[in-house]
Amino acid sequence: MLGISVYAGLDISLEDNFRYLEKAKKLGIKNVFLSLHIPETNESFFEEIKELILKINKLDFNLTADISKKYFEKLNLHLGHLSGPILPDS
Repeated sequence: MLGISVYAGLDISLEDNFRYLEKAKKLGIKNVFLSLHIPETNESFFEEIKELILKINKLDFNLTADISKKYFEKLNLHLGHLSGPILPDS
């Protein structure tokens, strides 16, 4: 499986991550990895991660994420059903 990784709340702007995702989509990449519990993230992490998940879903990528229960609850994520997308609450 070939894919890319994107990271929120670090030294990469949300706009740069969006451009990276769009470029990967044009190149035929189908898989994206997110780490949803990086301790060294900044205060923008929670808002950025929600925006990234929405963009990843909009571009129809397969998303793989590592996440702890604490961050899953803190981000207000839910599973629509086992084969459905992970979506942040609005």
